[in-house]
Amino acid sequence: MRSAVLRYGVPAVVLLGIVVPALVLAPRLPDPIAVHWSWTGVPNGHAPWWLVTAGAAGFWCVAWVAVARMISAAPGVYGLGGILLAAHSAGLWANAGVSSWTHARPVNWAVAFGILGVGLVAIAAGWWLAPAKPAEATASGPAPSAGLGASEQVVWSGTAHNLALIAVAPLVAALAAVLGSVHAWLGGLVVALVALVFSSVRVLVGPAGVRVRIGLLGWPRRTLAYEEIAEARADRIVPLAYGGWGWRRRPGRSAVVIRAGDGLVLRLRSGGTIVVTVDGAHTAAGLVNDYVARHRSPAG
Repeated sequence: MRSAVLRYGVPAVVLLGIVVPALVLAPRLPDPIAVHWSWTGVPNGHAPWWLVTAGAAGFWCVAWVAVARMISAAPGVYGLGGILLAAHSAGLWANAGVSSWTHARPVNWAVAFGILGVGLVAIAAGWWLAPAKPAEATASGPAPSAGLGASEQVVWSGTAHNLALIAVAPLVAALAAVLGSVHAWLGGLVVALVALVFSSVRVLVGPAGVRVRIGLLGWPRRTLAYEEIAEARADRIVPLAYGGWGWRRRPGRSAVVIRAGDGLVLRLRSGGTIVVTVDGAHTAAGLVNDYVARHRSPAG
């Protein structure tokens, strides 16, 4: 019952929250309505209300499919739904009762932060109602092994790239240059830097430990000694199960999610877990387990 509510009940409420208010307020909305505001809160873009509502509803239905198929995606999907619902509601409020979209109420930074706050609350609700159940929680069977000999010293290196993020950075920078304003430059620079930082990751497994280097410059980075690791596994990583892409942190768990696909799952002796998306994760997990066993043996 609870699963059905989380998969279908909550998303249905969000969908109704997008569509019903628009239909009720339609007689009081100008045609078209304001859909974009400048940094100073002045409306500078417009579109038909029905197109905006249909687009928001359609976008949410796509996200609904994700949470219906995988309940562990709830935190990310709920956060998206919260932002979408709050933004659409704010747009309807700004346009209700005015004669023209140019007279729409200003949408300032307070409204923007309020929308973001709703999204953060929705993410927290998703974690509380349907805690993400990543693959490492259900891993079973013997831990993989690379068959490392007692005296062998092997170094393994693997990477993962997100070409979409690499392409986004220059596009955002170019868009900021075209817009020309100081705010656009600063916003474009921040987005471009974040995209470049989380566009790639490299994992190095060797006698000294496991090193994780994020981004094209290899920073930020982290090194784990084998004394810290209890076991390594390989599994398929789904970004929405961790709240999205990037460096995701929750109590007891840290995840570097570059894209969907193979991932190295390190279960720590402290009880925490570190997850990194990387190609060839099964080989890396086997080698890590062999080094961990060597360090635990009397001879190691």
